[in-house]
Amino acid sequence: MSNIRKFIRKILFEGVKPQVAYSAVVIENPSDIQKINDIVEKYVPVNKGWRKPYDYHMTIMLGKFPESLYLRGDLNKEVELKIDSIGISDKAIALSTNGYYSKNDMPHITIAFHKHSEPAASKLIKDWEPIDEFSVTGVIREVAVGNMVIK
Repeated sequence: MSNIRKFIRKILFEGVKPQVAYSAVVIENPSDIQKINDIVEKYVPVNKGWRKPYDYHMTIMLGKFPESLYLRGDLNKEVELKIDSIGISDKAIALSTNGYYSKNDMPHITIAFHKHSEPAASKLIKDWEPIDEFSVTGVIREVAVGNMVIK
């Protein structure tokens, strides 16, 4: 049995709550995912050791969603993010965002990372270049260990 099936089985049949790894604005709409995929096709080198992340999201913070924002009713709320630049390093490629709170110095959506790196390397990108501005809509979610979105 796969690890994901075991995890889901524990939640459904044993009542175990998943451990929250991070909270984020998760891009779920297929047309918005396609907008980002179009940028990936344009900027991410093909067959050069680059990988796409499990999903596209803007991290709000590591761990559970902040209590103050939860009380405000933000969890599961739709949010529009504006994207206006791309950051590229030898370890990660990301799109800068604005439109919602993030603990990261530069709020962003990681679109690719090098196979010898990890998605978090996008926090270290220093060089950002303007691109034609566009918007995507995401939903504020908590994401469990193993990249499972908690709804």
